[in-house]
Amino acid sequence: AAWNPRRASASVTLVAGDPVRVSLPLPVRYRVESVPLGAALTVDGQPAGTTPATLDLPRGARAALVARLDGHADAA
Repeated sequence: AAWNPRRASASVTLVAGDPVRVSLPLPVRYRVESVPLGAALTVDGQPAGTTPATLDLPRGARAALVARLDGHADAA
């Protein structure tokens, strides 16, 4: 289920012959895993859950992702 896109809908009233252009600001979806599992994730310093995790970021966004687990070096 983690890879299913979120559904969205919008109502549009058209007249015959009207052109239609739809722009969808779809995020980029990242799957983050670690070995061992359970690393705490932060995105730009904000908590973002634990691994395994699915993160949605806006297209073109730049973010600092850090995975941290006691007894292991941080992964950035």
